[in-house]
Amino acid sequence: MSKSNREEKSAESREQAHARAHELAKRQGVEPIRSIEDLQGDFWLEEESVDEFMSWVRTIRQNDKPRSIPE
Repeated sequence: MSKSNREEKSAESREQAHARAHELAKRQGVEPIRSIEDLQGDFWLEEESVDEFMSWVRTIRQNDKPRSIPE
């Protein structure tokens, strides 16, 4: 297969993937981001300090590490 044929197939594949993603987003009611405020989350507990949050993150990461399997 020539380089131009591979490039055409690759572009076609990207277009098909884009079309599938667009259709899925449409079915799920996803709309374009119109401002940075659209991305702002409201997940931080006011009474939680940064140190408490970082401690929680370290704990979660430690628990996610793979454990060695005894022989």
